[in-house]
Amino acid sequence: MKHEIKSEMFDFKSSENYSSLKKFFSPGFEQLRHVLSSNQFSQIEMQKIVNELQHEFHSDFFTCLEVARAQFLPNQLLDVLLTLYNHLQDLYEPVECMIISAKELDSAAKQSLEASLGAKFGMQYKTMRYVYECDEGIVAGIIIKLGGKCYDGSFKNILFDIQSKMQEDLIK
Repeated sequence: MKHEIKSEMFDFKSSENYSSLKKFFSPGFEQLRHVLSSNQFSQIEMQKIVNELQHEFHSDFFTCLEVARAQFLPNQLLDVLLTLYNHLQDLYEPVECMIISAKELDSAAKQSLEASLGAKFGMQYKTMRYVYECDEGIVAGIIIKLGGKCYDGSFKNILFDIQSKMQEDLIK
């Protein structure tokens, strides 16, 4: 179940907070996640746990944690922090941008394409890692796979669209 993160949570977009959240959701901190999401500890006991862990995590993470604990029930806490972590992951981890072309692109074409994609998707994806692939089967044009979406500008796809449209017109 997705929980809506309140606007105050997005004040914690720092790379340090992202690193702390990445560590927090690593397998080594499963017990800590369980403790923080349970109702079994008093505020004093919880503060002792937090004090012991301050050398492991950035201070911004603890402020974020306190904001989350104040706004959400303990059983919602991990979902909310995971949602924030996923949001920050989109900002701080490079997303793979696969570019498939019929022929190998020269460095000038790659540079131009990367600049165009950076201008179009730079707000959505902070950093992109470009992977190039050749597929003579697409005839001409390019296919871009980015962020789970496929943008097909290949000649083969254009021909397929024309063929489909013609078949639809014949059926009518």
